[in-house]
Amino acid sequence: GMRLLIALLAVSGALVAAGCGGSSSGDAKAKACDARDDIQTQITKIQGVTTGATTLDGAKTALDQISKDLDTIATEAPKVTGDLSDQLKTANETFKKSVQETADSVTSAGSVTDAAAAVSAAGEQLAASYKSAFADVSC
Repeated sequence: GMRLLIALLAVSGALVAAGCGGSSSGDAKAKACDARDDIQTQITKIQGVTTGATTLDGAKTALDQISKDLDTIATEAPKVTGDLSDQLKTANETFKKSVQETADSVTSAGSVTDAAAAVSAAGEQLAASYKSAFADVSC
C-alpha cells in the first residue's frame, strides 16, 4: 500500500538525483539495461491480475511505468556504444507499438470484468512481444 508507494518514490527520487550530470556510454548502458529489466518486472505485475495478485489500478501503474522505461531506453540507447545501441533502439520501437496496442485495449474495456480480461490478455501479449523484441539485446 502506501508504504510501498513511499519507498518507490524515495527510490525513484534517488535515481533521478543520481541521473544528474553528463551520461557516459557506461551510464547509458546501465540505465537502458535497468529499464529493460524493469519492463520485465512490470509485465509480471500485469500478469498478476489473472491470479488476483495485482489490482487493475496496479496494472495501469505498471503500464505507465513500462512507458517511462521505454522513454528511458529511447533516451539512452543512442549514447550506448557498439551493436547494443542498435539492438536497444530496434527492440524499443518494436515493443513500444505492442505497449500502445495493449494500453488501447485495456482503456477501451467497458466493465471491470472486461478490463480484467483485457489486462490478463495484455499481460500474455506483452510477455510474448517483450521476449521477441528484446531476445537479441545482450545487456
